[in-house]
Amino acid sequence: MPSTDDTRALVLRLMDELGRELLSEPLQKRGWTFGFDRARKRLGVCRVRQKRITLSAHLSALLPAAEVEDTVRHEIAHAVDAERRGRSSHDRTWKRIAAACGARPDRCFVGDLPDDPSAPYGGRCPSCGASYDLYRQPVHPRRCAPCARAGRPAYLRVVHRASGRVVWPGGDEPGPYGGSAGVAARCPGCGATYRRARRPRRATACAPCCRRYAAGRFDDRFRLRYSRP
Repeated sequence: MPSTDDTRALVLRLMDELGRELLSEPLQKRGWTFGFDRARKRLGVCRVRQKRITLSAHLSALLPAAEVEDTVRHEIAHAVDAERRGRSSHDRTWKRIAAACGARPDRCFVGDLPDDPSAPYGGRCPSCGASYDLYRQPVHPRRCAPCARAGRPAYLRVVHRASGRVVWPGGDEPGPYGGSAGVAARCPGCGATYRRARRPRRATACAPCCRRYAAGRFDDRFRLRYSRP
């Protein structure tokens, strides 16, 4: 696995070499910079407005050197594309530039991310057994997208790894919430429970009840009063 210093040296070298080859001067001379970020679920990103390429410090130290280099070339292709057109996407023009940079012309990283034991919460799909690292307590139930599309039980069983506390039981239905994050409110009309990560700044009401009894307008009879679960 590449070290942080090795990765930084690689990125700066490729920004110089590919910039000279495709733009006649290093990307650094056009104001582009490089750094590491704290992302856990994506390896690299190119921020066109800031003219900055960043890599996940966590993942770049865990993934094979070949994958890290491919991602670096992918992001440099976005930088070159932006210098030429003023914008960048994953269209045919970018794919040609990516090939010239020696990167796979794919939209996203292809492969499996390594498990992260430092993630405080873990999710597991009841159908396919796929595991997910979660860095925040999920206020809303999570689903395994492939199993949901296939019509299989897809709500993840989410557990706090340190204590073993079940946050979401999962299965065909999400089950009762066993966590402590966010805020919750119960509609005084229909009894439906609503959860949000943060208390809303404006007054809100139960939408189905407002549509049914107030022609879709806000009705204080169905106002949601949020509190900690």
